Amino acid sequence: MNLQPRASHPVTRALLALLAALTLGVVAAQSNDITFAYEVLRVDLVRGDDGAPTEQLTPTEAAFPGEILEYRVTARNDGNLFYRPGRVVVQLPIGEGATYVPDSASTDPDLLVAELSIDGGETFVTIPADGQDASEAYAAIDPADATHLRWTFTILFEPDQEETLSYRVELQ
Repeated sequence: MNLQPRASHPVTRALLALLAALTLGVVAAQSNDITFAYEVLRVDLVRGDDGAPTEQLTPTEAAFPGEILEYRVTARNDGNLFYRPGRVVVQLPIGEGATYVPDSASTDPDLLVAELSIDGGETFVTIPADGQDASEAYAAIDPADATHLRWTFTILFEPDQEETLSYRVELQ
């Protein structure tokens, strides 16, 4: 097999810009008690033990166009307050030069409502959880038009509780 070096340069600047946007894009309960940790992982396909392709997630600071990245943000309640359902909201941008990978956002109807925006975060459409039917509005969305994701916790967010949210993008 002839392996050629990649002709393009890694998208380090775009990746770092997206990380900065992630840092600035989080909205939560109007409190310093909710803290966030971020992680960026490259999604690679490797040969599994059975010889079939399997995913391997690798922390990364640079990526190439066409690669898939998984963004993870962990929200943690470091305070003593119990936040009522609907009070902890996390909103993140998809990022310039990235396309949302359909059905990759964390969804759990027992924990939260996940939503997608195509207008810069002005309005949102609910992302169906596994086993739920998609609304007509969601089904009509072109993933390339997605600009933001938003998660609203529908449970009591307790002290010391932490929840990890994730989504994937393809770099352009």
